[in-house]
Amino acid sequence: MSFSFDFIATVPDAKKIIEQEHAPHEVKLFIHQALRGCKIDGWAHIKANGHLYDGDYQTSTATISVMPLEIRHPKVT
Repeated sequence: MSFSFDFIATVPDAKKIIEQEHAPHEVKLFIHQALRGCKIDGWAHIKANGHLYDGDYQTSTATISVMPLEIRHPKVT
């Protein structure tokens, strides 16, 4: 089984999008746990790719990144 996705979304939307992605349950669980640390009204960049051993792939690999994004605004003077 292979999985690969890379997107930016609000945290609530990211949680829903992850459920629609084709990836192992454990990958989705890891991402959901990471999203719990993000601000509920914030944005996040989610990137995950890898292969799970299934006979075709002899090695299981995964790279997962969940990064909260800070939207900056100019200082009011």
